[in-house]
Amino acid sequence: MRRGRDMRSRESVAGNTSRKNNKIVVLLLLFPSLLISLFLSIKILPAKYYFDNTRILSMVTKNGAMEAWAGSYQTVANIFSFLDVFKLSTLSQWRILLCTIFMIVFALLVLYASGPNTIESFYILASYALLNIYVFNIGKDIIQFCIFLAVAIVLVIPSKKYVWKEIAAILILFSESLFFRDYYILVAVLVAFSIYVLERLYSSLKKGELSNRVVLARALFFVLGFVFVLMVVLFVVSHAMYTQVAAVRYITNDSRTGSANANSVINDWILPSQRNSNPILFILNYFINTIRMMIPVELLFKGATYLPFCFFQTFTLYLLIKAIKICLNNSTHAQRILLSVFIGYFLASAFFEPDFGSWVRHEIAVFPILLFIILPPANIRQSAVNAQ
Repeated sequence: MRRGRDMRSRESVAGNTSRKNNKIVVLLLLFPSLLISLFLSIKILPAKYYFDNTRILSMVTKNGAMEAWAGSYQTVANIFSFLDVFKLSTLSQWRILLCTIFMIVFALLVLYASGPNTIESFYILASYALLNIYVFNIGKDIIQFCIFLAVAIVLVIPSKKYVWKEIAAILILFSESLFFRDYYILVAVLVAFSIYVLERLYSSLKKGELSNRVVLARALFFVLGFVFVLMVVLFVVSHAMYTQVAAVRYITNDSRTGSANANSVINDWILPSQRNSNPILFILNYFINTIRMMIPVELLFKGATYLPFCFFQTFTLYLLIKAIKICLNNSTHAQRILLSVFIGYFLASAFFEPDFGSWVRHEIAVFPILLFIILPPANIRQSAVNAQ
């Protein structure tokens, strides 16, 4: 028995050494990845990838190149106008500045997290490349990244006041609905409900009252049931609001019909012309669209340019399944709340995301949440050990 324990101990030490080495390699590759990403985004990728960024830059510089839009665009323009101490005038200047600053932020996240295995290392580097290309620029997505970074920090800071951490995370998401994106109130509601469901089911699991499969089945039933009930209530109480939510994807995509930039749109498959007619039809399409977003097989038939999106989503799905397994078996409260945040955000995104490109761009902004579930910081890992 002692020999077996010694072998397991040596294997554990070897595994930890390998993960530490992987972390060092990831950190060393951040700067080369930054240079490659900047080259791609500045010299290779077409302007259509940065349509929103160009509009916001125009609003900040007031050069009149594009029409100013209200709402979240004006909010983001105001934020960057306040931050524009260097009076930057081009997307490339903003991109270089923000990518440099957030390389440091990203490195600190990797340092704080535990060491990754080989697959996780590839995922971290792929995520970093996508963040440099799509998110770390003047625009709305970097604000969203900062919001989820704040939520992740709140949830992983050492503290046993779990309820207050949950409330703080939900309030951060709710506050975003007040000044940035209205639909984040839906994210906050779905996160709160996901926390309640996962904590109740996890408690039953640890007591031996439920198996893993039953917990997963009930979690799926409860969250989708909640979405259905939510839509029924909207349908009955405020049909105008129900129609607005049910039609938001269609309204966005309808204006792009026939466009070369609309190859990856996510439109309803079942009776799309009657999308606003009843909640049952809506929830059927909603369920199908959530599966399509997580497993975008259809992109394989749209050309080789979509393969990187498929590979990245496959990585994300793999790690999400791993995160769920972690939270079912031996997780801390912080990990389960982080998973609830990711689930709540995904459930809300399934209402609105108009195409797969937008989904990947917005999904990558939630990177700090998924990172700390699968690679928890030392204080969270120790809490899990103590709970055994």
